[in-house]
Amino acid sequence: MSKGNTHMSDTNLGTSILRNVTLNYLKVDPSKPVSPFGTLQWEVQIEVPEDRSDEISEMGKLRTLDNGNVAVNIKRKALKHDGSPNFPVALVDAKKNTIEVFNNIGNGSTGNVKVYRNEYDVAGRQGISTSLSAIQITNLIEYTGSVDFDIEADDAVATHDDF
Repeated sequence: MSKGNTHMSDTNLGTSILRNVTLNYLKVDPSKPVSPFGTLQWEVQIEVPEDRSDEISEMGKLRTLDNGNVAVNIKRKALKHDGSPNFPVALVDAKKNTIEVFNNIGNGSTGNVKVYRNEYDVAGRQGISTSLSAIQITNLIEYTGSVDFDIEADDAVATHDDF
């Protein structure tokens, strides 16, 4: 990391808002951080059309989805480096009212995502980290948790041997 007013790259540091993105796998319940790879965190996958890939490419590992869109996962650690609790991800609706029900936000909802980017130099490793700060849901696709099957004719009912 360089000293003075220069940065490691031409990357935008500080707070940014990624507008009108598709939200998938939203896990931001303050009382239930997830623990992939052993680190408690809140996370979301943001998805945009391929022609907007430059907007999100610096936010994380960019990958192409089956539908041709591109996506990155953005996270916020639940614990700070000193072990104290981190502030949870703020979640609001289109009118900026706090959303307090977290289990009904389905994949494909759209919104705006606020991130904070900063340089780090820890244990000999340097880079730029992106942290999820807030999400505004502008179009909710409600997750109901139900599994929907078509009704099958009696002769189409599977037996245990069919699986």
